Amino acid sequence: MLMLAKGNHVATVQHPQSLGEVVMSFKSAFQHIKSEIVFYYNLAKDTEGASGIEYAIIAGMAAVALAAFMDPISKAITKVFTSITALFPAS
Repeated sequence: MLMLAKGNHVATVQHPQSLGEVVMSFKSAFQHIKSEIVFYYNLAKDTEGASGIEYAIIAGMAAVALAAFMDPISKAITKVFTSITALFPAS
């Protein structure tokens, strides 16, 4: 529950995990909300792990290409999946 008093700029916020009420000024409530928005905005802009993901995608594409075009690898993969399929009865 959030109630804003017009005259003294006090916001009353009741947190679900707390037993009482927390009283903070409108300015500090606004700053808190602003800092959370800035945090999530910066989190969305973060690209630090992007190059690792790109390398993983390239490695996956190379593995698929090897499996598709290399006859011994293709036969071995087919054999593995055929044996896995044989373990499960058709229903």
